Amino acid sequence: MICQMSRLLFSFTWVFVLQDVNAVTCNPGEKLHIDRTHCVNCPNGQYRSKPGDDVECLNCRPCGKYSTITENCTKFRNAQCKCFEGFNNMDKHHELCRCQSGSGLKDTENGKVICEQCPPGTFTETFNSRCQPWKKCDQSGVKTAGNSSSDVVCKNPATPDETRATTFPSSAVFVPQTSANTSTTASTTTQTSKTIINPSSGPPNSRQHGLWVAVSLGSILAFLLIQFVIIKMKITICFHKNKKIVRQDSACTKPVEESGEKFLSV
Repeated sequence: MICQMSRLLFSFTWVFVLQDVNAVTCNPGEKLHIDRTHCVNCPNGQYRSKPGDDVECLNCRPCGKYSTITENCTKFRNAQCKCFEGFNNMDKHHELCRCQSGSGLKDTENGKVICEQCPPGTFTETFNSRCQPWKKCDQSGVKTAGNSSSDVVCKNPATPDETRATTFPSSAVFVPQTSANTSTTASTTTQTSKTIINPSSGPPNSRQHGLWVAVSLGSILAFLLIQFVIIKMKITICFHKNKKIVRQDSACTKPVEESGEKFLSV
């Protein structure tokens, strides 16, 4: 048994040695055929820069959106890329290029895109974007000055919506004119109330609420009336059925009494 195992192990070892001796090594730009007997050229779009016995070639490098090809891909070497003017390369092969914040994209006459520093009065907060003008503040003035990577911050950044919310509160308090001393306050409140309160907004809501209550009560009363009618009909039907049963019982017992009387008379 031990001798057979030794022979089998020796056979496998000899097979591996023969395979190593007969192994095919391909040159750069070639790959080993699937049957591992000969080499074939790398297809278009693929390459191999070193000799070896691999059955697959490597895919050529694609250049990014903001980069261009400086050396085309061949069967022996990969493509070489370079970022456009002003862009920062995010990897050593210039596949990923970025226009940082503070700089903006700009179209050139030849149709290319470059990245350049935003001019005064403009900014960019994100990468690969175009420069935007600073915000214009009103008479309140500037709180924080802008730069190439951030916008201006105003002292009173009130928007039209915020202004309306501040000038016209959601709930208004009416001050009655009780004396001459409060005439000014009352007149001001009256003018504000004319602007805030729409005459058609109060009464219609009350009328709608009253209508809803009336419809609800009417529905409940109608439901109760229908239930009352149904119960009454059931009671009437049961009453008539019981009355009919009583009449049938009386009709059936009467002949028995007559037959009994005849029997006695006989």
